[in-house]
Amino acid sequence: MPTPKPAVHRRATATLIAGIALLATACSPALQAQLRPGDSVTSTQPSPTSSTERQVINAVNHFRAVHGLPALRVHPNLQAKARAWATWMAGGHCGRNAEGIPTICHSNLQSGITVSWSRLEENVGDASPAHAVTTVTAGFEHSPEHAANMLNTRVANIGVGIAYSGNVIYITEEFMAP
Repeated sequence: MPTPKPAVHRRATATLIAGIALLATACSPALQAQLRPGDSVTSTQPSPTSSTERQVINAVNHFRAVHGLPALRVHPNLQAKARAWATWMAGGHCGRNAEGIPTICHSNLQSGITVSWSRLEENVGDASPAHAVTTVTAGFEHSPEHAANMLNTRVANIGVGIAYSGNVIYITEEFMAP
């Protein structure tokens, strides 16, 4: 009988591959979901960044530094939206797979953004087990579309949201150029 760890690793890999495949197609407007009216994502004061959110922000900024780009600054409006969207996905509002696990999808980029901007971008991903943060961040770095969002020279701000459903972590990265 195989040990649980390889099965978990295969699950994380399969989830990441499936997530990246969905991410590549989820950019079409037909697959974008909207926050519901009344959903509040605005924030005037940044709430404390969790250690997992900080880990993702540090990974993005390290990736940018390796490519000679400056670090992104956390923006409270983007942080609030990213948290709301990660929670939305973990709640199953993007749908569920055959195993009943919530799937990922992209938001309408403008939903919940209450500040002036010239460009918005988003990365979303999930992985299992729930502590596999580096699985998602590495997946973003190895995906041309997601890497392009992180390495865009026009963006200056980031917001990261983390949510969980069972043993699955959901990560949203929001990027903005002022």
